[in-house]
Amino acid sequence: VSIQSTKNKKVCIISTALNYNGGTIAVCNLARVLISAGYDITLVSFEANNELIKELNSDDIKIILYPAILNLLENTISFFDSYDFIIVNTLQMIDCAVKVSKNKKVLWWLHEPSDKYSTIYKNTLALHPEYRNCSFDNISIYAVSSVAKRNFHYYYPDVECRILPCSLPDYIDTGDCKRQDKLIFALIAGFSPLKAQKDFLLAASEIEKKYPDMVEFWLIGNIGSSDYSKEIVNLSKKMISVKIWGLKTQEEIKSLYKEISVVVCPSYEETLSIVTVEGFMNHKTCIVSEETGASAYIQHLGNGLKCKAGDIASIADCMEWCINNRNKLSTIGNNARKIYEENFSMEIQKRNIMKICKLTGGA
Repeated sequence: VSIQSTKNKKVCIISTALNYNGGTIAVCNLARVLISAGYDITLVSFEANNELIKELNSDDIKIILYPAILNLLENTISFFDSYDFIIVNTLQMIDCAVKVSKNKKVLWWLHEPSDKYSTIYKNTLALHPEYRNCSFDNISIYAVSSVAKRNFHYYYPDVECRILPCSLPDYIDTGDCKRQDKLIFALIAGFSPLKAQKDFLLAASEIEKKYPDMVEFWLIGNIGSSDYSKEIVNLSKKMISVKIWGLKTQEEIKSLYKEISVVVCPSYEETLSIVTVEGFMNHKTCIVSEETGASAYIQHLGNGLKCKAGDIASIADCMEWCINNRNKLSTIGNNARKIYEENFSMEIQKRNIMKICKLTGGA
């Protein structure tokens, strides 16, 4: 579909709070992709981060703050009639997706892990028991990954759900890695049991004993003040090769990627892992748990490595393989870059969403 054929077509994207989180980043990049395809884009949410609003406005994306969007009244649905296509983002907006679909074709895009499903599903059914066996007529349902699709099908096994991957803008720096003396393994995520920083450090402890002068282990992300965070900080103090960076801006993380050798995502569940996709984009070898959506794209030892979630020995084995096969990491990183180019680039998502829009009457 050419840009000219979509000119002046209006798309409304309805989302949860617009903040710097995975689901929001994904839908904002989708909005940018649609802008590049010639669509006129409006993002509707009940609240938004001011800095993000400025970013989106600079990309010609209009923002409407609609505090009542989570409890949309029947007599307000006509607000969306002027749009050619409606996208509803995240499971939390299920009520909005169903109500708007009575008048307009809706694309509903899902990102949520299983724990979010159990909470949102329970709360929603308390208010709308009719959604328990909903067939979602006039709604095309897409999940960001196979894990997100699996989570949806746990509650709605007979409802069709296809996969629409997210995209990231390409900011690859082709300069050489600054560090050549040590392999740097990095886990980039806010401190949380789900993100498995403890497993990462326990595996790192085993590696540190065997290769004390050959490795460093970095934790990058919001530390927080939880008991888990304190445990991680205390554990790291017992190791000489661990560095805790804390929360970093996106620009700072881009700079750190020049030094990182291996990106590690040992999460107990991750519907995709934006950080891993960034690793792919930056030609990095990635170690990911089999419970992440990103693992579906990895051929073990070919374009990345897979470990078992919660299995310290499995994580350590992957780290040790990287140390003993350092000469192969460049090839694996280049192969990882192909994962990004073939699945997560802005151009690929543009092709995917244009096909969807055409099928659903949006273009």
